[in-house]
Amino acid sequence: MSNVGTGHGMNDMSKLDLRHFEKGHWMVVLTGSTAVLMIAIDLTGINVALSMIRHDLGFSSQSLVWVVTGYLVPYGGALLLGGRLGDLYGHRRLFSLGVTVFICASLCCGIAPSPLFLVGARIVQGLAAAFIYSVAPSLVLTGVESPPEQAKVLGLFSIAASMGSIIGLVVGGSLTTLLSWRWVFLINVPVGVAVLVATIILVPPERHKQRSVFPQLGRTLLLTSAAMLSAYGSSELAQSYEFLGYGMLSMGCSVVLALTFVRLDRNAISPLFPPELTGDRSFLASTLIACIWYGSQSSWGYSATLYFLYLCKWEPLTVGMSFIPMGIITALAAFKLSPFLTIRYGIKTPCTVSLLLTMVGIALFDFKSAGTAFLPHFLPAMLLIGAGAGVTGNALMLGALKNVPRHNYGLASSLLNGSANLASGFTLALIGAIFLAHPGLAENLPDLESGGSYHAVFLTTAGLMGIASLVSSTLLPR
Repeated sequence: MSNVGTGHGMNDMSKLDLRHFEKGHWMVVLTGSTAVLMIAIDLTGINVALSMIRHDLGFSSQSLVWVVTGYLVPYGGALLLGGRLGDLYGHRRLFSLGVTVFICASLCCGIAPSPLFLVGARIVQGLAAAFIYSVAPSLVLTGVESPPEQAKVLGLFSIAASMGSIIGLVVGGSLTTLLSWRWVFLINVPVGVAVLVATIILVPPERHKQRSVFPQLGRTLLLTSAAMLSAYGSSELAQSYEFLGYGMLSMGCSVVLALTFVRLDRNAISPLFPPELTGDRSFLASTLIACIWYGSQSSWGYSATLYFLYLCKWEPLTVGMSFIPMGIITALAAFKLSPFLTIRYGIKTPCTVSLLLTMVGIALFDFKSAGTAFLPHFLPAMLLIGAGAGVTGNALMLGALKNVPRHNYGLASSLLNGSANLASGFTLALIGAIFLAHPGLAENLPDLESGGSYHAVFLTTAGLMGIASLVSSTLLPR
């Protein structure tokens, strides 16, 4: 799962001594890391299976995006709540519940007979994944008391989260090519069962004072529903006048729900967005940039995958393999280059330059034709995009946490990642509308085989990256 700032703790990995931990502790770390790896593989692996899903279930080019959006929006919304639920009811209990629901939802995805059924199951998957991811860091720290050792354990956890995004493309491509796209989901069932059994056996139960969380849950549902309706409404408005009424109604309901959320959260005893965060300029600027950047980055990745599948006519496994160099560069930039740059130059300059680098990479990618070779043409552009993403993610996390008290780090990072995922779902819905509405369809080609549609998408995402860079240079602290 591509979340903002996944490289925390990596610098300590070279000093990690496995003998400092008991075997049981390492089994808990392995359990939590496997769960996060499962989620990351599922999220990225599905991208290379989209063409097969569309063919088998009859998705339109616009509705296909909801296989991804239907997951990201509830995931982002539930991240805002998951940490609080874990604190109140116990991290082990919420983690086990999340894994159980994720297993069931994955099974439903794997046997889905229709587009509506699949999107519904993906929504449930997103909720379950948010609960798992929000409490997994606390779970892997069970029994680890020393702060230096905690940082090292979180470093291993970060590896699982980062490498899962790379492995998922290969696993998804392999399963889709050799078996079926359904196995991209079904593979989660045995893995999830193993994680659930290990959690029950290895992680001791916690005692927590239970308080009512219905106010927080209600506000989270309001925010998530507003984002879903906004994404749906924007995609409907972009189709044609025939759908104008549905789009305007959805957008109107979204605004009402959003305003209701703001009013309730502002007056709440335990707000999801506490004043000490909403009044912090660095946090707000970092969150705004993260929304633009991650929404654009996700939209480019989704569109580039379809570009390789439909215009280049590559097999899913080939598409998955093509993203591996980019994933490696992203990890190296996050774990090695970003710490060096932010220490030496602060937050603003590395973030601004890395966003410009990503914009240039997307522009270079857009100038290539479907018949060009991967190595001399597509690879340099993808490496630029990957390097920019690695630096940007960590810089934004540092910017968000710059003035935040340490006891609010977990909440601030959840808000940052949750907001970015909500924005990503909204941006992807717009991308689906571009595929349908672009005049390149006058070429009498199927919409996903129209080069003009991809050009419009890449131009849009490159422009958004430029806007993010401008915001960074203007609002971020040094």
